Amino acid sequence: MSVDRRANLSLEEFQEEYARPGRPVILTDATRGWKALEWTPEYLASTAPEVQVSAVPTAANHLGAAVKMSMKDYVDYLQDPDERKLYMINWAFEKDNPELLEGFQIPPYFSDDWLLELGEPLHLMWLFLGPANSGLFMHLDVGHTAAWNAQLTGSKLWKLWAPGQEECLYEGKVDAFNPDLAIYPRFEEAETIDCVVETGECIFVPSLWWHQTKNREAGLALTANYVDQFNHEISLEYLKKMPEYEDVYRGLKRVARRKLRRLAV
Repeated sequence: MSVDRRANLSLEEFQEEYARPGRPVILTDATRGWKALEWTPEYLASTAPEVQVSAVPTAANHLGAAVKMSMKDYVDYLQDPDERKLYMINWAFEKDNPELLEGFQIPPYFSDDWLLELGEPLHLMWLFLGPANSGLFMHLDVGHTAAWNAQLTGSKLWKLWAPGQEECLYEGKVDAFNPDLAIYPRFEEAETIDCVVETGECIFVPSLWWHQTKNREAGLALTANYVDQFNHEISLEYLKKMPEYEDVYRGLKRVARRKLRRLAV
């Protein structure tokens, strides 16, 4: 299986061909006209110099390895060719610098985000920035949501695994770009799907798809996780088992009932 590259998709085509069956796709025209494509590390440092960001070592396999620093310090750090091993992750810029929201429009395929209709809306949107060869370890997305990831600068290697291969993925402990098969022998049986997302392209990652990424060169990406009519049951099943998210579970269940009644009309 490969990841399709598509342009000019209608909402109905996206839903029937990709969202409903849970198939990833690269949307080659989803960021057309975005001012965010002009953002640079220096621009972010001037916009939010003192904002605290988290960065993980490329070799890390969990978020607990993240270190904190200011945006200015991180961008300065990127200029040092002897360093540049840390990957800035999960900067929730909407709270710190909401003016950045003017730099893009959420693609229509992902705009019906049911999390935004909770009593306290959840907007799971972040910026990622890193040097060549930096990347995030193998993982499933938060709350078993679906995601879209737009590459603003640079390009990124993606490795993806369809649901049902969990026994071969060792709960994400494998570094898929350099697997230790002596420790993780069954990883060799996993059906890995490789693709590259170029500048200006956007990848859709369905719920329950494991994935790992690596920047081919220095790059900036915008990503968001969401819940809609096609993945709400998966997210609710996950949240039901997490007592600490009981309020989110109950709220999302109410939103789902209301939304599904409307869709049935």
